[in-house]
Amino acid sequence: MLGIPAAPGAAGWALLALGVIAFVVALVSLRRRIAAAPRPAGAAAVALALTVAAVPYVAWRFVEDLRVTTKLDTYGATAAGPVQAYLPGYLVDGAQRHIPLGATFATAVSPLLPWQPARAAFPSLAMQTLFPRVSVDDARSADYVVTWGIAPARVAPVARVWVVRARAGEYPAVYVGRVRR
Repeated sequence: MLGIPAAPGAAGWALLALGVIAFVVALVSLRRRIAAAPRPAGAAAVALALTVAAVPYVAWRFVEDLRVTTKLDTYGATAAGPVQAYLPGYLVDGAQRHIPLGATFATAVSPLLPWQPARAAFPSLAMQTLFPRVSVDDARSADYVVTWGIAPARVAPVARVWVVRARAGEYPAVYVGRVRR
C-alpha cells in the first residue's frame, strides 16, 4: 500500500460499522457465558469476537491494497516505500556491482542525517536493491557494509571502500565497504 489512506471511504466505513454491530451482537448473545467463564477465558472470547468482527474490513483493505500495488510497474514497486521517505530509488544502485550475489551485507546510516523517515527507509532501499543478497544486522559479521553519510570504517573493519553514489545536494554519499576478515 502506498501510504495510509486519508479515510476508509464509504465501503470501508460500512464494513467497520458492520464489524461493530457484529461485535456488539456477539457480546450480547454471549454475555452470560463470558460472565460465567474464568476471567482469562472470558477475555479470550471477547478478543476472538473482536477479531472476527474486524476480519471483513481487514480483508477488504488487503484486496484494495493488492488492487493498487499489483498495477505498479517494476520501478514503482521497487521504490514505493523509500520514495515515500523521499529516498530516490537509484541511491543504492551502484552497490550491486561491488557486492557479489552470494554475499551478505549490513547497512548503516549517519545519525546526523536530518530526515528520520529517510534514515529509517535506507535499510529497506538497500535490501530491495541488493536482493537476493542477504541483509544481516551485525556489520562485523557481514561480507560488506553499505553506508549512507558515514564512512564504512566507522561501522566495521574494512579492506576496501567504494563510493557508489557521490554526495549530491542534500544527499550525502553512499559507500560500500568490503569487511576485512
